[in-house]
Amino acid sequence: MVSNKPDIDPPMGLDDPDFPEQDYTELYLLLEKHDEDARRLANAEIGGIKSWVEMREHIKNVVTIQLGAISKFLERHFYEGDQARKDLYKTRIHQYSNLAASGGWVIGREWGERDLGLREKLRNRKTVNIQSLPDDAVRLLHLTLFEIYSIFYFPHKFYYESPYGRRTRKQREPHMRDTYQSMMKGVLICFLSGIKSSDSDN
Repeated sequence: MVSNKPDIDPPMGLDDPDFPEQDYTELYLLLEKHDEDARRLANAEIGGIKSWVEMREHIKNVVTIQLGAISKFLERHFYEGDQARKDLYKTRIHQYSNLAASGGWVIGREWGERDLGLREKLRNRKTVNIQSLPDDAVRLLHLTLFEIYSIFYFPHKFYYESPYGRRTRKQREPHMRDTYQSMMKGVLICFLSGIKSSDSDN
């Protein structure tokens, strides 16, 4: 498990019908822009790609373990015997963990190119305080986690509202917050790898 989690809160009100739809346009443009660099560095096994793979697996494991802890509830009241739905969740966990890790890396890569002062400041750092990063970068970092956090959030929302979760209901908010922070810690490690990846070009 990744330690030293950032002191941040998860998005609130995901189940509110008026919750704003997320716009991924900018993030997808960055993924496309830096795809060739990411593939080149991955083939050479440089540019922080090892950290990216490890954090992708970390984020995926966070969700998989958490859902596994309430598997009896999920089987009876969420999947309801629908194997296709269960398989879809498994596929999405992999897909959205990849989006979170890839997104963190390309955002770091982009800001490493945009802001040489930030790159110099962070090039030898192993951790980063998210509050110290540019607002636009932070907004995108949160966006990278939206889908994978939703995969965790909704089953647990229903769990805590059910008789299964009655005894632990008071732990709901701390649980949601701790899980989101653990995911974001992984994204920030990918961000740092992206920031430092420009050095691999020199």
